[in-house]
Amino acid sequence: MKYNNKIFIVFFAGILIIIPLVNWIGSIVLDESFFAFRAWEVMTNTSSENVPFKPNAEFEKIIYGDLANMLKVKKFRKYRYQKFTTDPYGFRNPAYKENTYYPVVATGDSDMAGSSLSDERIFSICLENKLGVPVYNYAPSTPIDVLINKRFINHPPKFIIWEEVERFILSYGYNKYLTLSPNSIIVLRQSGKAVNQEKDLPRFTDYFAAQIFYETRWRLFEILPPSIGYIDENTGMLCYSEGLNMLKTSPRQRGIDVVLNGIERVHKYCMKRGIKLIYIPLPDKENIYQDLLPENLKQGYPGKDFLELLHEGLDARNILNVKLIHEFRKQAEKGELVYFQDDTHWNEKGVSIAAEMTAELIKLNLNK
Repeated sequence: MKYNNKIFIVFFAGILIIIPLVNWIGSIVLDESFFAFRAWEVMTNTSSENVPFKPNAEFEKIIYGDLANMLKVKKFRKYRYQKFTTDPYGFRNPAYKENTYYPVVATGDSDMAGSSLSDERIFSICLENKLGVPVYNYAPSTPIDVLINKRFINHPPKFIIWEEVERFILSYGYNKYLTLSPNSIIVLRQSGKAVNQEKDLPRFTDYFAAQIFYETRWRLFEILPPSIGYIDENTGMLCYSEGLNMLKTSPRQRGIDVVLNGIERVHKYCMKRGIKLIYIPLPDKENIYQDLLPENLKQGYPGKDFLELLHEGLDARNILNVKLIHEFRKQAEKGELVYFQDDTHWNEKGVSIAAEMTAELIKLNLNK
């Protein structure tokens, strides 16, 4: 019995020693990009500087989608090339030139930053090509970041674009805008979303253990992780649980009145600076491709869609907005993809449509 206990103790101690040792060797032998499924995590800035990505950096990688990374089953990955280039300020502007005036500044979340796209296909570049004027990609950020940034205070843009993906458009994220004032705007920026991000790269043993576990679990039992709500086997379309949850959350539950009032407050603040605000609510992929979902996962509340009501409210308040929901649904009906199958983010076709619609809106309102 004592002999068996000694074997167990030696075995357990060996594991405690070997795992950190393997992780240490792995961190030396393998570059951090080995563990990343896209450039975003590698390029993320973790210093104390208030910038999202490493300044003046360039990275190239064969990537796949964030949903495929959550699922960790290789058959659902859609591999593609990505080049990710940043400017001296740590934002994604591959064609940046010093002392250039930018009449259009684009803000938003990871979709606007182009987390799943190569440089030449991100929204700001597409819009710049369609407008023929410089467009600055200031994502991830909000219009508030632009209003308080010295670069843009000294040289204010004519238009600020504010993109937000549907599942983030909730009252708790917009009620902070209701108290905007010259004194509170700095406090809001400091207490809002942090620009600095944490890297989410696994250790060597965690990486391989997770790959083996999830792949085996899917092959044997077809069990999905909580983050993946549904897979359409015919198209390989992965659906995000959060996006599916939004289909069951009514406009009232999302706090549509608070959202509209918050956007209106930011809109009025931009107007005081002589800047026009353009709001782009980006539909969740799960909303657009509801025809691929079983009945129990489709919209679970009666009446109009949340985004349709949101656009009506924005129009009533004379706030410029881009109605992607209608055009994206038309594309879906034709069997076209405006999102990556293995990702929560829009693809190059979705970006091109959004840039075209935004360019038309800017041209209509340029001299008003």
